[in-house]
Amino acid sequence: MKRLCLLIPLLASIAAADPLVFSEVSIFTTITADNSIPPTSHYGYLPIGSPIEVEVFGSIPAWGKFTVERNNPHSTSFMSAMGNAGGQMGVGVSGLRFVGGSFANSPLAVALVEWSVTNTGTVAIPIEMDYKIPQMELWVTRFSAFSNAYGEARLEATQYLADGSELASWKPFSYWARLYYYRDNGDAGLEESEDIKRFEPEAITDSITYEKVTYPIIEGYAPLGVLEPGERIALSYRLLSYVYSSAEAGGQAFVGDPFHITYDGFPLQVRAAAATGDVPEPATAGLAAAALALLLAGRKRRSQA
Repeated sequence: MKRLCLLIPLLASIAAADPLVFSEVSIFTTITADNSIPPTSHYGYLPIGSPIEVEVFGSIPAWGKFTVERNNPHSTSFMSAMGNAGGQMGVGVSGLRFVGGSFANSPLAVALVEWSVTNTGTVAIPIEMDYKIPQMELWVTRFSAFSNAYGEARLEATQYLADGSELASWKPFSYWARLYYYRDNGDAGLEESEDIKRFEPEAITDSITYEKVTYPIIEGYAPLGVLEPGERIALSYRLLSYVYSSAEAGGQAFVGDPFHITYDGFPLQVRAAAATGDVPEPATAGLAAAALALLLAGRKRRSQA
């Protein structure tokens, strides 16, 4: 198992003496074919600005390459997950199921980035994040019993007091969508999270063979609360994709490019909030979640006074 024990900064624009101290960032990628085969995983710690990729790749037994044809036994399916030091990640699952079987554990791909930031100074510091969610693309077939495709990009945050106890936990953003088709009852459609509903996907439908939706690249802002001296916030950013279907059906689910990431800076940038008092309008419902976390923080601190 390869380990790269190096550091990554997410505050490139702030001087080295800044009291916000970032931990090492772990990158974890994993793929799972079905419930009869153990997942394949890889992890590492990446250096400052490094384009080095942590990647896993595999095929799905009894699945073939996803096409709009009913039968393509000479092709292969795939699952892939990739991530690098700047939060550039991609996950993808693609396949056409040739036989039936259990659906207890669908083919999936996950890329996970985790790090934390601690206030080592003597005054409270408000912090915030800019982020860029890669393009999400979902396909399902329409020529057999059912098919589903799912994609997700989610950030979870947990704030800890100086004594190590948990103060609050919340999700600054959660973008996910599921495209599905069920022939027997005529049920077909798109389920979406509240965050992603703000962005209209491009939709293509062939009444016989497939449906497809493609979301744009999403850029947003999320306040992450206030760190008192000694306090820490842990952040976990995840991309996930999976498909599941009946026999002779299938789908594709991509979040970003799981094959060749073009490194162009940090899509996740955490920093001290601007001192002007102007708060940019967030691109998601994350502001409400952050406000709730701050309210809980204030109540807990007053109860400990």
